[in-house]
Amino acid sequence: MTQDTADVADTTEEVQAEEETESSSADVSAVDLEDFTESPVLTSPGASPENLGRVMDVRVPMTARIGIVHKTISDVIDLVPGSIVDLERNAGEPIDLVIGDKLIARGEIVVVKDRYGVRIVEVIQDD
Repeated sequence: MTQDTADVADTTEEVQAEEETESSSADVSAVDLEDFTESPVLTSPGASPENLGRVMDVRVPMTARIGIVHKTISDVIDLVPGSIVDLERNAGEPIDLVIGDKLIARGEIVVVKDRYGVRIVEVIQDD
C-alpha cells in the first residue's frame, strides 16, 4: 500500500468513526404536528370591485408602437443621420397601444396643439 492510499484509507476510517459517534449521540424525539385537514380553507377574494379599487390609481407606462423592424447589428451600426428605417407597417394602418407586452388598443396618430396623440379606433378584448 502506498503512502497516498494509506492516507485515504485513514481519512475514510476517521469519517466513518465520526459519523458513528454523531449518530449514537444524536437526540431524537417525536414532533407533534398540527392536523390541517380539518382547518377551514381560506380563499382569495380575487378581483372583486372592492379589491380592484386598491390598484386603480397605479400608474403604468403605455407605449404607442408605430411599427417594428428587425435589423442585424451591422445594419444598426451603419445608421447615420439621414438614414431611413422602413417599418413593417403600411401608411394609414392603426398604431398599437401596448402596456408591457400586452396589446390593449389600436389607434391613429393625431396632433393636438403642438403634441402628438392617439385617437382610439379599436379596443382589444380578451378572448
